[in-house]
Amino acid sequence: MIITIASVKGGTGKSLIASLISSVVNNALFIDCDPQGTLSIYFEPDSGYQKENLYTLLSGSKEESLYSTNGNFIIPSDIRLSEVKNTKTRQKAILDISKKFDITIIDTIGAISPLLELAISVSDLILCPVLPDKFSFIGIDHLEMVMKKCNKDNLKIIPNRFKKFSFKHKEILNLLKSKYEVMPFISDKQIYHEAASSRIKLKKIKNFLYYGVVNNAK
Repeated sequence: MIITIASVKGGTGKSLIASLISSVVNNALFIDCDPQGTLSIYFEPDSGYQKENLYTLLSGSKEESLYSTNGNFIIPSDIRLSEVKNTKTRQKAILDISKKFDITIIDTIGAISPLLELAISVSDLILCPVLPDKFSFIGIDHLEMVMKKCNKDNLKIIPNRFKKFSFKHKEILNLLKSKYEVMPFISDKQIYHEAASSRIKLKKIKNFLYYGVVNNAK
């Protein structure tokens, strides 16, 4: 299964959620499809990266672009990814390498682009992190436009940074649930900050991600 974490709005927690999923899976493939490379920095092995990465893979290179780290594998980003177009050949490159793994997680750029279309085109499931603000709602609409263009409709929402006892946030959450399939949300501020600082051994985070994301994605 290929799961793409996507939002056309930056700062919603895409890379954070991808990095946290890595704490509850083994022998999974992570693909950093964002030229900024946040996930690549998180995963970077002690030996560092060589010249091979997602850009070289999509450009037709036959050299190994996989890097092993903490029981999983990553294909790192490259600033040149911003030049990449969505083509059948590049879709096939991602699909072929993903066949080696039970689960592939793709972290994406926070903007409408051919690169985002490429990631969505190969996906079985799209997870969209949403913040409790109106701009995130607009972002969902724009993401659905991209999904429609790619003939994809399997979308699940992950509310992020919602406050459990906020009346306003409850209203937003109920509105989300009335329109979309909504997964368990990250609400505890302490958990968010612990996770962001890579202290990812908290039982509550692992339970959320394993039962909320991995199992629900099946």
